Amino acid sequence: MRRFRLILPVFVAALSCGLGLRFGLAAPKPAPKAPPAPDAAGPPTTLAHAPTITRVRVEVSPGGAAVLHEISFPAGALTTTGAGEPTLFVAFSAQLRPLAVEATKHALEGEVPSEVGTKLELIDVPNRPKTAALLLGPPVQSGHVLRLPKDGQRFVIRLRSAIATAPDQRSISILARLGVRDGAPLAVGSVEIAAILGAKVRGARATFCGVGADDRPLFVTFPGYPPSPDAGTIEPGAANRSKNDDLCLDILI
Repeated sequence: MRRFRLILPVFVAALSCGLGLRFGLAAPKPAPKAPPAPDAAGPPTTLAHAPTITRVRVEVSPGGAAVLHEISFPAGALTTTGAGEPTLFVAFSAQLRPLAVEATKHALEGEVPSEVGTKLELIDVPNRPKTAALLLGPPVQSGHVLRLPKDGQRFVIRLRSAIATAPDQRSISILARLGVRDGAPLAVGSVEIAAILGAKVRGARATFCGVGADDRPLFVTFPGYPPSPDAGTIEPGAANRSKNDDLCLDILI
């Protein structure tokens, strides 16, 4: 039997939203002729030191949701062979191309990311270029290449992916990509779910999913409400992790 953590009242005050998006479901217009694709190739990039996924946050709004990955990189995390800027590959979070995506790089002020970040170049690709380091998800899936300035300092990347939901949906199921597939899984700090712009969240369930995943329910934080740990949940850091892990979330709205 699935365990959901319920929260009352269901009305959540509007919070600040990184994307500030509200999605409509109007009939799509014919796609314009695509411009020439940008070059995703860069110098061979290696993850010399593993980053940490400090939090995965889902922001539910009327008609849509945004998945935020906040990923912290230690100094010297990225190395390149030859001149040029390092590149990272991230697979699509919801198994489809998001309606909108944004990536920003933030300096670390102590242990806290700066509020204002630098927008990163994002390039859509059918699979990971051989020269890009694998950050999130399997390399054979469609996704994005992120091109970063080369500076060697500690930094945080915030990656936001927006998806649409139908007006009559009573629940949302989201798969958020986690970690690399050719090494140890990336540590996950916390899972947050927030309702914004007048949306409602009635409860949520989060688990690691994938081949060999520890599927015990994870503790979920609802910003704006005091923490109330459920006896049946565990912190993400207490789970038995697999390199195939993704994060599956079922949200009642």
